[in-house]
Amino acid sequence: MRDGRFSILRKMLGTSLGAALMMTSANAWAGSCTSGQETALNVKRLQTELMVAALSCGVRADYNSFVRKFQPELAAQGKVLQSLFSETYGGRGRQVLDTHVTSLANQASRGHMEDGRGYCARAAEAFAILSQDSGRATLVRLSSYGLTGGGLGEGPCRARSDLQQANNP
Repeated sequence: MRDGRFSILRKMLGTSLGAALMMTSANAWAGSCTSGQETALNVKRLQTELMVAALSCGVRADYNSFVRKFQPELAAQGKVLQSLFSETYGGRGRQVLDTHVTSLANQASRGHMEDGRGYCARAAEAFAILSQDSGRATLVRLSSYGLTGGGLGEGPCRARSDLQQANNP
């Protein structure tokens, strides 16, 4: 029974994680952010996807347990993000970070609207996995793919890459 409960995410992590990581390394984020910064971006994306699941799938208690359990790690990753956005956007860093998180929430909401049952099932599996394992490695591994499997997209690392290219023609 246990293997069946986690089959969707385990398969996604096992097969799609490699593909997602290759897509991520192929896009403009690679080389312009450290692996720690990429991890912080991924953790924030997963946290946002799980928040959307809490509201859209009726699993607020699971989300609250997740946040309590991983609060120190979520706070540490949040500091990395604040630093990244501040370094990249200067005085506008906080505002751009807020806009980025809103964009993540909108993307997650669209993911739920397109595949509500599947989204909620993936969220339930993620919450189950995270409730059984409080290790940072599990959070990081799960966050590198997320619930929707989306890449990192545009953001501070892309902006840094563009600035580096502009300054080094």
